[in-house]
Amino acid sequence: MKLYFQKVGIFGLIFLFALFYQNTIAQVGVGTTNPNTNAVLEVHSSPGAVGGLLLPSVALSSTDSFLPLSAHVAGMLVYNTVTAGSAPNIVTPGYYFNNGSNWVRIADASVPNDDWTVTGNNGLNATNNFIGTLDGTNLRFRTSNTEAFEISSGNATNRGKLRAMTDGTVSLPVYSWSSDTDTGIYRVGENSLGVSTNGNERVRVGNTETVFNESGNNYDVRIRSGARENMFFVRGSTNRIGINTNSPSNVIDFRTTGENIWLTHWENNHGNNGGIGQFIHTNASNGNRVLMGATQYTGSAYIASAVIGLALGTSGSGGRGVNGFSNSNSGVGTYGGFVGGTDPFSTGWAVYADGWAGGLTDWLNVSDLRLKREVKTLEGALSKILELRGVEYYYDKTNFPDVNLDTGTKKIGFIAQEVERVFPFLVKNSNIYSSPQKENGSLTETRNTYNVKTLSYTTLIPVLVEAIKEQEQKIKSQNTRIEKLENLVNQLINKN
Repeated sequence: MKLYFQKVGIFGLIFLFALFYQNTIAQVGVGTTNPNTNAVLEVHSSPGAVGGLLLPSVALSSTDSFLPLSAHVAGMLVYNTVTAGSAPNIVTPGYYFNNGSNWVRIADASVPNDDWTVTGNNGLNATNNFIGTLDGTNLRFRTSNTEAFEISSGNATNRGKLRAMTDGTVSLPVYSWSSDTDTGIYRVGENSLGVSTNGNERVRVGNTETVFNESGNNYDVRIRSGARENMFFVRGSTNRIGINTNSPSNVIDFRTTGENIWLTHWENNHGNNGGIGQFIHTNASNGNRVLMGATQYTGSAYIASAVIGLALGTSGSGGRGVNGFSNSNSGVGTYGGFVGGTDPFSTGWAVYADGWAGGLTDWLNVSDLRLKREVKTLEGALSKILELRGVEYYYDKTNFPDVNLDTGTKKIGFIAQEVERVFPFLVKNSNIYSSPQKENGSLTETRNTYNVKTLSYTTLIPVLVEAIKEQEQKIKSQNTRIEKLENLVNQLINKN
């Protein structure tokens, strides 16, 4: 038999049952004769009468309004059938309970709410929805009930800092990736941070230093700039440093960049402090060269100096462009030479002075007998000397306007072309060069080259010596004849 309560409804029926039994039993059972002792009402369905409990359906207007009820009643449970209200008090179809001042949506995975689920969330508002704390408590994360990370709280300076609760290791850094667990960042010790890849430490940042490859592996270090792939390179396997190269062949290997500039610049702008650089072998048995400048320029348009020293000061006498000195009394302070140094047809110089050249001692020429062969006394020296002409003159720059010639001072000497006719081996063709007014340390230097005849004045000295000796011999011979003639004259006078 079925009973229908069209006006009263299920809650009216429950009320009638409760009223009827209130003085006889403490629990009400529907579909059961043995209701749970802890329940006021227990409803059961039977195989022949399967069904559920249908709560009242109402049309709520918003979460903060009690309508369509007459007041907020804590514990009231309803099913809302409409979407109504305005944010943040919107209601949507579903079950709501009343907390005494608002309607609260019962959680539903399909409807946004303040609960976080372990299967993910959607429909969130980044401003209003978050995981965290509302007070000054740090937020900590655990795995296997062991603290792993925390996000700090506190004032504006301290809050929001991600802090690991463990140090990690070189092979299992505390910050890494699930697909690459031996690569990341870890704490080596107090004030010391390590970066590892493949379980090997690559960089260590400490309190007083930053170290690459502290573990001493064959590990290369490369710094790249915007345009230079190998701006700075350390080859770990060969202990070499390369600049603009990843294949350094020397301990420090510098390669050019193709720029038309001085590729390195060293400057000291202090008044009295510091020197630019020093290169020194401190081991007395080391016979290797200390410093070398070299050029392979084969043209003539530029003066491509392998080494240049400039005294840029325009006053005072202390500036020296290049200074050479030997502390050994058998050493060489400055040495100059070139391949054609003994070739009479060469036009270069081992040493060339564009201005006065001198010193405190004589210029010495090698004259050891052991260095000579086919030694003969000069003959006819006097007659050859008599063919020479000593002249006085002024230098003329008409044909050599940019050569440093002193045109204002009278000179004495010979004319090379005239000497060449008598002593051709004393005259050779040599190059002279245009002269800059001042050196400014520019990258390139252009000079004109002129080929002129040059004369070895000192080589004439032996000729002059033998000429004097020949003249002296003639004088002696003439004196002997004069003496004999005088004796004859005296004899004739005495006879008369």
